[in-house]
Amino acid sequence: MLGWHASVYRQIGDGASPAMSESPKGTRLAVWQTGLAGLDWVDE
Repeated sequence: MLGWHASVYRQIGDGASPAMSESPKGTRLAVWQTGLAGLDWVDE
C-alpha cells in the first residue's frame, strides 16, 4: 500500500537539544495513516 504514515513521539530528556532521527523515542503521542489521496484536504 502506498500512502503516508506519521508518528509523533515525546522527546526523551529535558528537550534541551534538538531532536534528530537517531534520537531515542519516548512515548508515542499520535499516529496518522492514510492512502495517497489522504493529503488532498491540505491542498484545499
